[in-house]
Amino acid sequence: MSSGLTMLLTVSSPSIINSGRVRLDSSITLAIIVALMSLVAPIFVAVINNTSQADQRRKEHEHELKRREQDLNAEMERQKIEYDYKIQTHKYDSYYKNQTVIFEQLLNDVGDYLSDMESLSKYSVALSSIYKAQAYTDGTLSEELKYLWGEIVMTSKGESRNDRDSAHSNALSQLSEVASMINLVLKRNAKIDI
Repeated sequence: MSSGLTMLLTVSSPSIINSGRVRLDSSITLAIIVALMSLVAPIFVAVINNTSQADQRRKEHEHELKRREQDLNAEMERQKIEYDYKIQTHKYDSYYKNQTVIFEQLLNDVGDYLSDMESLSKYSVALSSIYKAQAYTDGTLSEELKYLWGEIVMTSKGESRNDRDSAHSNALSQLSEVASMINLVLKRNAKIDI
């Protein structure tokens, strides 16, 4: 073998010793290779196993992070829907509460004016209440409020006392019709399940 390799062998076999130098046959070479491999192989196996386990843990960690992210996104979406529902409920509740207040004010203000048609301030308050109520109406009630508006205007602008009295009578009956319609609208709103 090479000069750098010094081996101390106490071998009595003549096939191994030749003129003072150690000569190795193939079985000893093979045995040495197997011995080295038996020492190195567990190290390679351990490195491969550790690398594989590290990759597996990394993949599990990434999967866990994705699952948590999905759970977090789902929770955020649920909370957003819940928040939006509360906002919408509050808007509708506010709208219907305002509508009720405006309609009550309309009936009170127009009734006050029709009981004292000489007051210019009550006249302007009644027309203002009708105008505000228009924002909370649609369809037939809106048309009835326009008609009531016209009758209120006629109570102050009629040519004769007879015209004003006729407009007053029409306004009272129109107010009664509007009150009935408002009652139906408020009952319908109370039944709405938000």
